[in-house]
Amino acid sequence: VFMSKLYLKKINLTGYKNFSKSTTVELQKNLNIEFGPHGCGKSNLFSAINWVLFDNKTAKEVIDSIVFHGNDVDQKTDFAEVSLFYGENSEPSDEDIIITRRLERNGNENFFLNKIQLSDFESYKEKIL
Repeated sequence: VFMSKLYLKKINLTGYKNFSKSTTVELQKNLNIEFGPHGCGKSNLFSAINWVLFDNKTAKEVIDSIVFHGNDVDQKTDFAEVSLFYGENSEPSDEDIIITRRLERNGNENFFLNKIQLSDFESYKEKIL
């Protein structure tokens, strides 16, 4: 498949579950270890990858569990957005693939491939995954 030579280089999360502010996690090519205190969002990184690539639930089914609700420090967000950056090496390249899913609190949902909005992500998944 097309992406077999690529690896997940970076994840950017904004308003997704407990990531109220834009957060970027850089990944290495061969091995990554994720650790931290209880409640810091470790499992949400894996959940975010699943949500972008594989979750077929409708916006209404997931909006309350996906979009950041707010807390004592940060206000609720109007959307959740996760971008997955794939490439052959750690340096940014024009060859990189960026897959983004965005869910707005009003129920609007969009998929983007390299910042171009897609009408149907399911048809593209077969070509790139």
